[in-house]
Amino acid sequence: MAAAYGKPIKDDGKGEQMFIARDHRVIDLASTGSNKNPSVRIAVGPVFQETK
Repeated sequence: MAAAYGKPIKDDGKGEQMFIARDHRVIDLASTGSNKNPSVRIAVGPVFQETK
């Protein structure tokens, strides 16, 4: 992921990382499950710009 999207904008050190894609979408990866049944949660959504 880092090769494609650069350094994560968030890394909690416990298996969750967040990246910003070139098309202005956020990609959230989180390790879930267990050692016996590992899995990953992937969420993708738009980045909203704050209005002032």
